[in-house]
Formats: sequence, C-alpha cells, structure tokens
Amino acid sequence: ALKVDGLKDEKTAAATKAALMKVPGVAKVAVYPAQGSVGVQFDAKAKTTSAELIEALEADGLTAANFK
Repeated sequence: ALKVDGLKDEKTAAATKAALMKVPGVAKVAVYPAQGSVGVQFDAKAKTTSAELIEALEADGLTAANFK
C-alpha cells in the first residue's frame, strides 16, 4: 500500500488509479480515499517496485510515499 497526499475525492481517486494502471506489471488498483491510500496487485511475473509506482504518481502531479 502507498500513502497518497490529497487523495480526497473521486476525481483524484480516478487520476491515481489511471496513473498506476499505466505502470507495467500492475494488474489491479484499489483506491481508498478515506484512508488516503492505494493498494496495488501485480501480475504474477511483475518486477515492479514501489519506487516506480511513486514515480508514476508524481509524474501525474500527485505526492506519494511508502507507509512507514
């Protein structure tokens, strides 16, 4: 799961999901606006890192980080 700052409405949720679905290896994205987080399910052979997911979100103007 990733924390996404500003994830508060359906418009931001849709943008978040769209940005993550473009990342190779991502199979499914669950967006949780109330928690300000997203969960990502990967393809079986994916080697995608959380850094790649964060980079994709930041490229779309969103701020994201791993939960600590």
